[in-house]
Amino acid sequence: MTPLPRPRAAAAFLLVAAGTGALQALALAPVAAGSPTWSPVGAVAFLAVLHRRPAFLLAALAGVAAVVPLLDSSRLVAAIGSLALSAGLAGLWRRRERSATPQLDLAVLVVLSTVIAATAQSLVVAAALAICLIQVVAQRLAQQRDRAAKAEATHRTILDSLAEALVVLDGAGRVLRINPAACHLFAIDAEATLGRADSLEGFAFTDRHGRPITTEDLPGRRALEGCPVDDLLLCMERPDGTFRWVNTSTRLLPGSQAPEDPAVVITVTDVTERHEAEVASRAETTQLRHRALHDGLTGLPNRTMLMDRLAEAHQTAVRRGAGTGLIVVDLDGFKGVNDRLGHAVGDEVLVQVALRLRSTLRSSDTAARLGGDEFVVLCEDLHPGMADLEVTHIAQRLQELLNQVYVTTGGPAEIGASVGWAIAAPGEALDLDLVVKADEAMLADKRERKGVPEEQRPEVLDRSVVVPSDAESLTVYIVDDDPAMRLLAGRILESSGTDLIVIGEAAEGETAIAEIGELGPDLVLCDVMMPEVSGPDVVVAVRRQLPDQRFIFWSATSAPELERYEAELQVPFVLKDRIEELPAALLAAAGRGPAGAQRITHRHEATVPSR
Repeated sequence: MTPLPRPRAAAAFLLVAAGTGALQALALAPVAAGSPTWSPVGAVAFLAVLHRRPAFLLAALAGVAAVVPLLDSSRLVAAIGSLALSAGLAGLWRRRERSATPQLDLAVLVVLSTVIAATAQSLVVAAALAICLIQVVAQRLAQQRDRAAKAEATHRTILDSLAEALVVLDGAGRVLRINPAACHLFAIDAEATLGRADSLEGFAFTDRHGRPITTEDLPGRRALEGCPVDDLLLCMERPDGTFRWVNTSTRLLPGSQAPEDPAVVITVTDVTERHEAEVASRAETTQLRHRALHDGLTGLPNRTMLMDRLAEAHQTAVRRGAGTGLIVVDLDGFKGVNDRLGHAVGDEVLVQVALRLRSTLRSSDTAARLGGDEFVVLCEDLHPGMADLEVTHIAQRLQELLNQVYVTTGGPAEIGASVGWAIAAPGEALDLDLVVKADEAMLADKRERKGVPEEQRPEVLDRSVVVPSDAESLTVYIVDDDPAMRLLAGRILESSGTDLIVIGEAAEGETAIAEIGELGPDLVLCDVMMPEVSGPDVVVAVRRQLPDQRFIFWSATSAPELERYEAELQVPFVLKDRIEELPAALLAAAGRGPAGAQRITHRHEATVPSR
């Protein structure tokens, strides 16, 4: 308890010390024996305990001792009782500083004081009691105000020192409190923001996949509806057009659960640098894993991954009682293509072979490149009684498809394919022995075809190429997670006789979104199916910044799915197994179709093996 000011304490002490004896005698004279009463002695005792003033208590005891000869035993007991009651009353008041129920303690104090004052025989005593109570209550109220002010200052200091942005909103979206970190992140002024519901307008939010967040799904709104949010990753677009990645958490403030007075606290952490580093790390890890298990040119699984798939296929066959087939494919006449047209064209042929394999197989099958011009197809989950028939059908279909003409930058080329296969019954081991059996069958097929000459004979074929007339060059950006397809597309465009120029490429969507915004290409050639961020996600994200950016999809997926994307996003498409149409499709997407280009027919010499 705060002590009395020194002048007031000294005056009170002198006054009480001088008149204690006489006043005690006068005050106790009319009191019935054994009746405790409030007296000057009691007042002094109250002040002594309340203000921790031992001198006051000694003065009260001295006053009692001075009038002992004038009192009988009953009145002496009354004086001592008054002294004890007053001291206890002051102690009760002091206790309420540490009490969990200060309001109840105050009520008890008031009741006891009233009883004592009512039984007092002196108006002086009642007045003294009132003065003491008023003084105590005033001091307590001042202390409570000081504590509240200190708590508010402490609270404000803590909020201002937080590195995380913090905003408190009411049910109408008005800003009740905002800290400096939030002002910096949102680029707004605190004084102009408080009390306004439109302070955060102009901000757009999307999820990690680029899908817009509606007003109803904003974290603050969800918290007001009883659905708090923890560490929700969002992409925030500020009114100035800059983007930041943020982690957001929300909670309904305690004591604001009443529907008429809700309030929500929102914490926002800027994680842009960390998120971009994680995306780059994931992309690098994915690329390294892909390179370790896939062929660098064709993108097909390599020998290592094929052996892993054989082990998995064995477990599946044992579990389901299914048969397994293995087809080995070796290209005929491929060396002649390399010798006449160059190894770059040979690489293009290998890439197109991989595309044709993918387009023919079932979703459960696996095509792999063992090396050179040798490929393997693993056929899983075959009916035990029909396995040989199914594999034969797949092999014949592959051979027919691979024997068709290949369109390359060096001109059309035709090669053949020798195939052989082996069947494993349910539970039979799937290892290199099975590969050897299939390879022997392929060599037998090659021996049967040995009459086919290695050198090709000329044959006249047509190839249409679109060449722009009097038009400026068109820049193209390629997005595809398959390095072989990026290489092939670039070569096709560069050798097409058009003014299509490749200015950049990316293996995943996050990088593409950033670089497209910087480079601003005329056209973006984008694969549909990519990990993490798909082609449609890239389109949505880029068009938020560049609404007029033109795209064209290309994919090995089904045409109906591409047609759906074309209807939803107004993005035309080209199938990867018809890559010869790519230059014309890009020019058409740029508005340089037949009206702005002349079609020139080139005649190339190719060779067709004699049968």
